Amino acid sequence: MNEISDWTLIGKSVPRREDAYLLRGQGKYLDDLPVPQNTMHLGFVCSPYAHAKIAGVDASRAKALPGVIDVLTGADFSDDILPFAPDIQIDGYRRVERLGIAV
Repeated sequence: MNEISDWTLIGKSVPRREDAYLLRGQGKYLDDLPVPQNTMHLGFVCSPYAHAKIAGVDASRAKALPGVIDVLTGADFSDDILPFAPDIQIDGYRRVERLGIAV
């Protein structure tokens, strides 16, 4: 019968399957994929202040830039929409608690 110590990987060299094609330059990366036509990009503006109240966001200059489809802020999201994960805040339109919160 096999001992549990025969199955452990701790302290043992484990061969990696992906090394051969990576070392030959055959790895596939996200930047290698073609970008489809009409691809839109997303950007976030983060608060440079911690513990600050947000009086408002004037997005008129951003909306006037060529190629901008729309500008969304935290105020565009309803209070009753649950976040995707409990630690994601969509309340950057009222206040920010720490530096770097998306507004």
